[in-house]
Amino acid sequence: MALPKINWKKFGLILGFILVVLFLAFIIYYFFFRPLITPSAPTPAPVTPVTPTLPPTTIITPPGAVVTPPVPGAAPTPIPPGSQISATATAIGFTAASALISNPTQGLAIASNGRDAVYYEKTSGKFFRLDSSGQTTALTDKTFYNLNKINWAPNTSRAILEYQDGSKVFYDFDTKEQVAIPRQWKDFSFSPDSTKIAFKEMNFDPDNRWVSIANPNGSGLQAVEHLGTQDSDVLVTWSPSNQVVALFRQSVNANQALVYFIGLHEENFKSLKAEGRDLRAIWSPDGSYLLYSVYSFNSNYNPSIWSARALGDTIGEDKINFKLATWADKCAFADNTTVYCAVPKTMDNGTGYFPDLANNTPDIIYKLNLATGAKARVAEPLGGYTISSLTVSKDQKSLYFTDKATGSIYKIDL
Repeated sequence: MALPKINWKKFGLILGFILVVLFLAFIIYYFFFRPLITPSAPTPAPVTPVTPTLPPTTIITPPGAVVTPPVPGAAPTPIPPGSQISATATAIGFTAASALISNPTQGLAIASNGRDAVYYEKTSGKFFRLDSSGQTTALTDKTFYNLNKINWAPNTSRAILEYQDGSKVFYDFDTKEQVAIPRQWKDFSFSPDSTKIAFKEMNFDPDNRWVSIANPNGSGLQAVEHLGTQDSDVLVTWSPSNQVVALFRQSVNANQALVYFIGLHEENFKSLKAEGRDLRAIWSPDGSYLLYSVYSFNSNYNPSIWSARALGDTIGEDKINFKLATWADKCAFADNTTVYCAVPKTMDNGTGYFPDLANNTPDIIYKLNLATGAKARVAEPLGGYTISSLTVSKDQKSLYFTDKATGSIYKIDL
């Protein structure tokens, strides 16, 4: 009797399906469920306390060295040029957070006086100023329903308002001027003096896509850098030093990228080596530092906070890894070297790929010093809030934040 003929095509399909399932199971296990092995730290030998002294200016801090926070009242010890350091931290307990606005809000920012906050209330469609006692004042009588995003100018008297239907307008809260601007413009950033805007000009033809600048009302359009199909690798962010209008990220490998600084006049700035993907960044008030977050294999594919010099010939120097798993857009500068960041209490591996995994995780607030590398845990808001945005008064006495779940605004006395 003849043996049945084997259907090699069906056999190959079944075998291929099994291999694909096994491969996907391995990938899911590797990235999300495998235990992380960390070496046990050796027990340090006892040391005799000595009186701290400033290091000679010729000493370079080696990679991974820890810088001790300065003695209270003393001038901070600067980081030697070209160094890369890790940050140290201290801890503090729960902190009461005062509820100031219970209605859903967005666009929280510090007002031009440096003390009050400004915000948009979703239910009323109005903009308000908020003082530290919780008193509110309308910024304008005009109503703006269904806004999706607010792009404030540094002086918070002007803004580019983006509606949910994709339409966009420029509005001046002082003069009440309102002008529609093209829908194909996106990712806005104001100049330091609030008189210009930078943005991506996303025309249908990639050959006609640019990083451009213009007056906020849309006049005076000027192309700065060709964008093409590299939209996702360009971050439009006008530096307070007025030297840079955007950052371009170019991958070197899976865990590293070069960040190029795009100027107004085709300047040849130095590049910054970043340690991963999904570059998010904010400038210090004077533009001398860049605080940024990236994720990579080395951070278990979670976002990690770094800082580096970002002005002229110092670009890329004094790099610090703060070893905090959060995003730069959950941070705010209080002065040129002081930053406050909302950091999730826990984070699953791979959250850099899927940021929504942290949407319901309570945050702890840290204070970072970019000049010394010190970090301190300054507040854990009582009530367990996930912070979508925060901002700090210039005197660093008040920290305002928005709760991601409700859109309500809270204040912490620092």
